[in-house]
Amino acid sequence: MKKNTPINLSTDTQSENEKSNHVFQKISFEKSKKILNDHNLNLTENEIKEVMEFIHKLAELTIKEFILK
Repeated sequence: MKKNTPINLSTDTQSENEKSNHVFQKISFEKSKKILNDHNLNLTENEIKEVMEFIHKLAELTIKEFILK
């Protein structure tokens, strides 16, 4: 089961009608592990979690700062 993380991607300059909460879906741990292993990155479980958290945060910031402006 995938975990959905609600994030507020609206800016302070938007009116209440323009603001919305978007759901950013994280990739499951097992799928993350498979993707990394398929690319010959044999990492520990902790390293996989750290990499995926970093990638998720990077994607979130990219969407917020570059796509939604």
